[in-house]
Amino acid sequence: MIEIKGNTFHLATKSSSYVFEIDSSSRSEHIYYGRRLESLDRSLSAIREKHLAPEIPFPSPDSTMQGESLNSRLSEISTEGIGDYKSPLVALSGERGERTLDLRFSGFDTKMGIKRISSSLPQALGSDENAETLETSYLDKERGIRVTLVYTLFPSSDTITRRTMVTNLGKSSVRLRSVKSAQVDFRDDAFSLITLDGAWASERKINLREVPIGTTISESRASMSHSANPAFILFNDRDSFIFNLAYSGPHRALISRDRNDLVHLSWGINEDSFEWTLHPGETFESPEASMTYSGGGLEEASWMSGYFIENHIRRGVWRSRLKPVVLDTTEGYSYSLNENDLTSLVPLAKNAGIEAIVLGDGWFGARNSDRTSVGDWHINTQRFPSGLSEISAMVHREGMMFGLWIEAEAIGRRSGSFKKRMDSISAKDPEHTPMARNEYLADLSREDVQDHIIDEVCRIIELGKVDYLKWDINRLLDESYSGRGENLGEHHFRSSLGLYRILKTITQRYPHLYIESSACGGGRFDLALAAFSSSISLTASTDPFEWAGSFEGTSLVYPLSIISTTIAPSPDRNTKRRISFETRFNASSFGVLRYSIPLLKGEKNLLFALRQQIDFYKSYRILLQFGRFRKLYERDGRRAWEIADKKGDAILILALEEKMETNPRRDRIRTSSADEKSEYRFFARSHLYQEDEEAIYPQEPECYSLMGDALKWAGISLVDRLGGNGYVDGMRTLGPYSSRLYIIKKV
Repeated sequence: MIEIKGNTFHLATKSSSYVFEIDSSSRSEHIYYGRRLESLDRSLSAIREKHLAPEIPFPSPDSTMQGESLNSRLSEISTEGIGDYKSPLVALSGERGERTLDLRFSGFDTKMGIKRISSSLPQALGSDENAETLETSYLDKERGIRVTLVYTLFPSSDTITRRTMVTNLGKSSVRLRSVKSAQVDFRDDAFSLITLDGAWASERKINLREVPIGTTISESRASMSHSANPAFILFNDRDSFIFNLAYSGPHRALISRDRNDLVHLSWGINEDSFEWTLHPGETFESPEASMTYSGGGLEEASWMSGYFIENHIRRGVWRSRLKPVVLDTTEGYSYSLNENDLTSLVPLAKNAGIEAIVLGDGWFGARNSDRTSVGDWHINTQRFPSGLSEISAMVHREGMMFGLWIEAEAIGRRSGSFKKRMDSISAKDPEHTPMARNEYLADLSREDVQDHIIDEVCRIIELGKVDYLKWDINRLLDESYSGRGENLGEHHFRSSLGLYRILKTITQRYPHLYIESSACGGGRFDLALAAFSSSISLTASTDPFEWAGSFEGTSLVYPLSIISTTIAPSPDRNTKRRISFETRFNASSFGVLRYSIPLLKGEKNLLFALRQQIDFYKSYRILLQFGRFRKLYERDGRRAWEIADKKGDAILILALEEKMETNPRRDRIRTSSADEKSEYRFFARSHLYQEDEEAIYPQEPECYSLMGDALKWAGISLVDRLGGNGYVDGMRTLGPYSSRLYIIKKV
């Protein structure tokens, strides 16, 4: 609901209110964002901040403000040169370098539904409810600059999206130095902040701290976001907010707090990698930001964020479908797989319950290592002499989807495509510019390069009747150069627009195509890629005890149905750690399940265990992909996860044990997801296969029946664990790097 009374704007979702007003000087002042307020007009004068005393030594921009500075006010839009020293929403320079931007309210417009972004930037869509949009415009008459703030409400998701449009109405060009997508100001001294930080193979770990006095910056200055995700979270004992950005390029979130507890947020494109020349008559549109609110705690905010992404960000037929169980050949076979191997592999995969086979890295060109052939997107006929169409048909005859790994944004130095496409590389001198992973990036800022990639990918899809693409990229954009010759500060942004145009075109042309996105592992896990992807790779790590923290951070913001993890061979290629096949499955079953193991080398008991795992996963797939996830605890190298449906009919609890203790503590399982008036049955999933680490003792046969109130409040006391105190029949025998997956079902 958008309610406008006089100069007050009230944006109300199911549970939240966002309020701002236009003051006597035609500037916007932020009033409130939090739990929904009813009868706002009866409370407005009380909650509105009072402006009497000047803030020394900050200047006041004009006489109508009684000496008060904009710096001390909660603002809806901050700019330079008018006494507001908070990070600006919009910063620009004129021909003589002038920076002052004095924006005054000039009007508004409302409409049911959304206002479409004119570029290829992805945005939230109203799919299952009536979205509403408010546009408020602010004008600097002297400079001829109009800034339009676009707010779209998604009421049942308790989410408001934001974006900023800058239009040059003047007669000369201006230089945009920064255009953030949104800003929000609060007055609060008790906020805590979560950012999702990390590195390659260790992305999106939860970084929790209080908001300090001063400025905190969470940013990525690269074209991937291994170091910092665009999402961040602000919460206290009353409210929880999840802020996000639908953008895959360099981004920055700034969180500042002053001694008067004014907390100022601004987030959007990272200005260190941005500069845009705005010519007369042109408009620049920022990526779309989102704000999700909950008054019911951080867990509820997390679920609402996932609900918003599922219903308003994601596209296509795979948005609400159950995701297939995939066998990817990359980890299990590297570059060695050939047609004879595939002929033997297909029936084994079929019998195990695999639903899609993806030919991983090595199917194309003369690819026998990561040093060659990227860009030569034709089948390696030495390995697959029957050709792409025939091997695809072989997989399809068994009723499985057929997929390919592709790195369409890159061009290999040692490839047949290099000389032909040298002028389309994002580098001033490709012969002498540094490479990464033995490849260069195509200049996605150019439409002709985008068209070439679209044509190549569509040719492969048509020829191979491809159902599934693993869309990967394995190097960063560094040398921001384009043959177009435009301002190089525009290159990152134009390249992102190019990527979105490519993906949008392909997904619209092939609406049933399944795309799993990957960027050197989990480097592009964001709302923009979620709009085009059926799933996104969590990380390059395949060790669950390494990626568990990444999963916890990612699931705070993103839904399980988009998080894809991989079960790879043991010992793990990065950590060299041996982890049982069953524990790798237990952890990886939370979300979208994919295997990358060498089935041809597997003995009968491994294939039998694989079948049992997949049957179990399919039995609980709706819950594992669309259930509500929560982290129960993490302590002393042990952690536990829970996933439950809304009614508490089925609950799965995973216990991961990193080390084996002497004289271990007693364990008790409680779950707040239980229905207190219902009866439940509790049991553990059987671990069938121990690889070469044959268990000395049998798995404990724990099974209980109890009422929901006991499960919720008293909890289940599990049997003692083996730990130096002698073995007794029935003991739990969890060794180092082991797990148990417990099933709790309503009777």
